[in-house]
Amino acid sequence: MRIPFVSITILTLAACAPSGSDPKSIIELKAECEAMIAAETGTRPSSVTAVSAVPDVNGSTITVSVPGSDVPWICRADTAGVIEGIGIQT
Repeated sequence: MRIPFVSITILTLAACAPSGSDPKSIIELKAECEAMIAAETGTRPSSVTAVSAVPDVNGSTITVSVPGSDVPWICRADTAGVIEGIGIQT
């Protein structure tokens, strides 16, 4: 009788354990996007600011303000938080 109970407990705890493929948080994505766009534009990282983050079913879109740019920059990431591209908003 104890074996099924122990097995269920182990399976329940295993389901709660964090996996190595958890998606990144929006805060992490903002920081990565800021760093990538700063490097691309030759701007100091402290001057580049993420102004919005919009998650959707395909991932996230981060809008970034860059000093001296008339238009915002966009950073797109997939659902796992892998940045797929950066560019100027059109």
